Amino acid sequence: MMNVLLVDDEPWVLEGLRTMVDWNKYGFQICGEAENGNAAWSIIENLRPDLVFTDIHMPSVSGLELIDRSIQKLAKPPRFVILSGYDSFDYAKTALEQRVEDYLLKPIDEVEIENVLEQMSRKIQNELVAEKLHQHERTLYVNCLFNRLFQGGG
Repeated sequence: MMNVLLVDDEPWVLEGLRTMVDWNKYGFQICGEAENGNAAWSIIENLRPDLVFTDIHMPSVSGLELIDRSIQKLAKPPRFVILSGYDSFDYAKTALEQRVEDYLLKPIDEVEIENVLEQMSRKIQNELVAEKLHQHERTLYVNCLFNRLFQGGG
């Protein structure tokens, strides 16, 4: 199961996200919820979710600041999907610069969010498979080097 974090300063939005979608159907489980960017950052640091749905406008730390902090401070930041009530070109431009996966306008449509989850599930799964393959190849290479050294062929 992949972990998803829900971040929005409006409790009814969090409730809607939690209940409107069958997260398990797409291989996700909700690992936490936060009503501001600082609380979200704490969860991201501790739980390292695979995916974060975040609002932009929140008290203390905005969604865009949260994304930027994650990119700057984490070796492998989560993927982000922005939820916003603002159809703003500046926000969308900043989101694209930060390589945000998607930008959904509120109110959120169930079909739209399910399409995003399907895409994210595929992307994250492919990424995990590629990482495992890379680790396996690296292990084989190191083993081969050790064998050569021990057999005097180095």
